[in-house]
Amino acid sequence: MAVGRYSKYIRPISYLVDFLLMVWLLLFIFPLITFGVKGTLFLMFIWVIIASFTEFYEVFRFTPPSSIFIKIVKHFSIFSLVVVALLYLLKREVEPKLTLQFLSYLLLLVTFFKYGIYFLLRKYRQLFGGNFRRVLILGQSDRANELSAFFKKNDDLGYRLLAVITSGDELNDFRNIVKENFIDEIYCDLNSVSKEFSDEVIAFAHSNFKTIKLIPDNSALSHNMFLDYYGYIPLISIRKTPLELWFNYWLKRIFDILFSLLVTVLILSWLIPLVAILIKLDSKGPVFFKQKRHGINNQEFDCYKFRSMRINDEAHTQLASKNDDRITALGRFLRKSSLDEMPQFLNVLLGDMSVVGPRPQMLSVNEDYAQRFDKFMERHYIKPGVTGLAQVNGYRGEIFSDKDVENRLKFDLFYIEKWNLFLDIKIILVTIKNFILGDEKAY
Repeated sequence: MAVGRYSKYIRPISYLVDFLLMVWLLLFIFPLITFGVKGTLFLMFIWVIIASFTEFYEVFRFTPPSSIFIKIVKHFSIFSLVVVALLYLLKREVEPKLTLQFLSYLLLLVTFFKYGIYFLLRKYRQLFGGNFRRVLILGQSDRANELSAFFKKNDDLGYRLLAVITSGDELNDFRNIVKENFIDEIYCDLNSVSKEFSDEVIAFAHSNFKTIKLIPDNSALSHNMFLDYYGYIPLISIRKTPLELWFNYWLKRIFDILFSLLVTVLILSWLIPLVAILIKLDSKGPVFFKQKRHGINNQEFDCYKFRSMRINDEAHTQLASKNDDRITALGRFLRKSSLDEMPQFLNVLLGDMSVVGPRPQMLSVNEDYAQRFDKFMERHYIKPGVTGLAQVNGYRGEIFSDKDVENRLKFDLFYIEKWNLFLDIKIILVTIKNFILGDEKAY
């Protein structure tokens, strides 16, 4: 049965269009003899080699726009160096302005085409229902339910969820359901089925040319795993998190220092004296509230905030709640506007915190959660942040149930494993938006 999709043609068309743009710009900008036929073919060959290295054309329906941007930056950074080196080796005397024009126009046109195809396909799937995949979910854990909700919510990705099989009889009959519904992709939840059954599903998918994807069990949920081979023996390795790589670590640290210096000079330089006067007029006590928190590798540090409560004995053991009578009149405004957190940019400059990362908890709360929630201490693989992915997704403020902690942990672990600088910038922009519009969970 035809499914009305033509995904297999998208990649070769993308290659063809990029090559045509390259040739057109070479002829349009440079004198004809600059590269010649051999030089042009060599550039195309190098383009393909670089693309395989940067995975430039590995763009799927579930690929986020930020990942596409990263691919473009990586690809053109390397390609630009190759073009400059080739001009030098060919001993062509070309004005630097022409080279810059060629690379700039190529970058602009390829980016426009790449994003154009990406968003046009999403809109096409949403409006006309084309370019779709028929999918089946086997299992009923929270992860399987989240995936089901994801497919239903993101109709522009083109996943048609035709069935979610949970009961024993239906599971045993999954082969007929796959064949009768012309299923393209099978998602098997390892939390809900036995190893024997998952092996059976994998074997069936392979023999019937169906895409099979596994929803990992909780023991593997927070790890980037891949296979290494020692001879012919496969071994599962745990991939390092991005911030364990020295380049990424220092990239984030330099960004933290520059951003925090900007905040300190432009905002804290006048905000601290102003708030200090208001706090002293409002209630007795120090301007800053200093509290021990756990940071990277579970090391303790002093976290600074503007004091928003009366001096009380429970300040280091009891979390704030809505209508908490310990909060002062000014403190209520500071907490509602999140201005009480601003001194933490000083913690960033000191190196104890980052602008973006998992939010630090008071010691007693942190130790309690570490005992009750698996993988909670994995949040301390990186520095805690002034803001974080969990916070911009609505998980901030008072904890009402264990589910709140689990959801925060889910976002924190995702951030640690998928970090990139553009994700930090996105989180900061959403935080600024929430600061301006207000957050109902800030109190």
